Amino acid sequence: MHDCGARTRFPFDRFDLFADSIDPAPDLFCPPKSSQPMKFPFCTVLTALLFSLSANSSSAQTPLTTELVVSGLSKPLEAIGVPGDPRIFIVEQDTARVRVFDGTNLLATPLINVKSLAQTSGNERGLLGLAFHPNFGVPGAVGEDYFYINYTRSGPNRSVVERFTISPSNPNVAIPSSRLEILSVAQPFSNHNGGCLRFGSDGYLYIGFGDGGSANDPQCRAQNGGLMLGKMLRIDVDGGTPYAIPASNPFVGDPNTLDEIWSTGLRNPWRYSFDALTGELFIGDVGQNAREEVNVISATDAGVNFGWKMMEGLNCFSTGNCGSVPACNNPALTLPVTQYNHGGFGGGCSITGGEVYRGCKIPDLFGTYFYADYCSNNIYSFDYAGGTLNNGANRTSELAPGGGLSINAITSFGVDGDGEILIVDQGGEIFRVVPAVAPIINDCDANGKDDICEITMDPSLDMNNNGVLDTCDPTCGFTTYGTGASPANYLVLAGGGSTSVGNVVQANTSGAIGPVTFNVVSLGESNTPIFGGVVLVNQSQKILDSIQPVDGGGNSSWSLPIPAGPALIGLDVFFQSASPDGSQPNFWAFSNGLKLTICP
Repeated sequence: MHDCGARTRFPFDRFDLFADSIDPAPDLFCPPKSSQPMKFPFCTVLTALLFSLSANSSSAQTPLTTELVVSGLSKPLEAIGVPGDPRIFIVEQDTARVRVFDGTNLLATPLINVKSLAQTSGNERGLLGLAFHPNFGVPGAVGEDYFYINYTRSGPNRSVVERFTISPSNPNVAIPSSRLEILSVAQPFSNHNGGCLRFGSDGYLYIGFGDGGSANDPQCRAQNGGLMLGKMLRIDVDGGTPYAIPASNPFVGDPNTLDEIWSTGLRNPWRYSFDALTGELFIGDVGQNAREEVNVISATDAGVNFGWKMMEGLNCFSTGNCGSVPACNNPALTLPVTQYNHGGFGGGCSITGGEVYRGCKIPDLFGTYFYADYCSNNIYSFDYAGGTLNNGANRTSELAPGGGLSINAITSFGVDGDGEILIVDQGGEIFRVVPAVAPIINDCDANGKDDICEITMDPSLDMNNNGVLDTCDPTCGFTTYGTGASPANYLVLAGGGSTSVGNVVQANTSGAIGPVTFNVVSLGESNTPIFGGVVLVNQSQKILDSIQPVDGGGNSSWSLPIPAGPALIGLDVFFQSASPDGSQPNFWAFSNGLKLTICP
């Protein structure tokens, strides 16, 4: 026979209270010495449990590899995805066209072809950049069908930024006649044209131009506020025709600096990108003869001077022909967060700026920045948070695709519609970074993406803020279970009240003969036959018990307040009652189980 006096220990000592004055009962229902309902910090326990269950049990980083996405391209330069869109849009530099990969096939007809307009002679000319309006694909929104390209033209030599409109009858082709010139900048030489285009989280278009070419910036164009060369521009393509100047641009009203300029002192910001989560701008600025650099600034760092040509990377270079400019190592200059040298091991010579991983298929990669060197084919990564660079790594061997394939002459990185990293190989291929083994993820909707990551990137997926995708929120409220248990349970337990956070629920027991009911709340269920009934709550996860008097009709009632913490939404809590009953063979009657799924 079970002995209540053995005082089986529970996780919480305040519930481990027993008496010797009544007949033996299972541990869950051994009566406390006090006849007062017990109290417990319900929110604290449940919240702690919830977070412990959601924690990723694996701290080791997922091994990576690459898979071939598409091949047969002509000198591809960029691969651009649109969130939620399976297509990848591919810039071909020399053919001056944008190809469309629909997720399965490379379409024969390009999105746009500007070959008849583009100047493509020389290794750094041609179609150089592509960006989609932030509202692209959003029905009825301004910019729903706009995209922008950056390419070089002759007569005279210049860089041109233009807008095109997607055909209403075919989403994979643009209307050639919709061309609207946004900006034109004269180019004194054939190199250092920049060409990248990106929209920031502020909705403005950022345009990066190199210093205009030749070598050593002979006319100090990167430090000349009257020129757009060697600068990062920021314009509002929705505020005017062809554009407006954001009022917050740092040099608005400065007679010595163009209003369009956001930052200065860049040699050739070949590829740059925004962190989709933080809004930080990562710039891979191509060096001169010795060093390559990565610059990182926040979305609010207006008016930054990156130092070219006073500095190359972290080292002094030259101030010749620059007139009145900050000296080398002047505190007014913003230095790169990292650099690497030419020559030596790896043989670097030209940085290819990359992307911060904010996809949701490889959770432990979240926040990792990938970049490469065009000459050595080395692929690097690091984590950057709070102004600190960590976990720098050479990923070249890890990301080798195998199968007789190779990644050579990396011109850019991109992200697909799911936020997964793409690598563009100038030889004609696009690769995707993928896990070499299946990572551990929380994936309630079975879409292959980590749920917490999805919510982080798009909070609208969790409108009740309970850490669970709204599509995965369980049906809330009370449900009964264990009613068909054998041996049969005798008492009837039902729930009432509001089951939402911040409210109070009631548990009502009927059919009792004894003077009191013993009531238990647990975070787990059970199915343990004992003393002529079935225990339906897990004693090792018990968080609350109480004793309630039975009225003349055999009923008892008690209440449980649910704290207002959103972390409790969707949590399952289990109830059961028992009562002394001399009519039962073992002098105890048990109730059915009652499950509460806490509502928003």
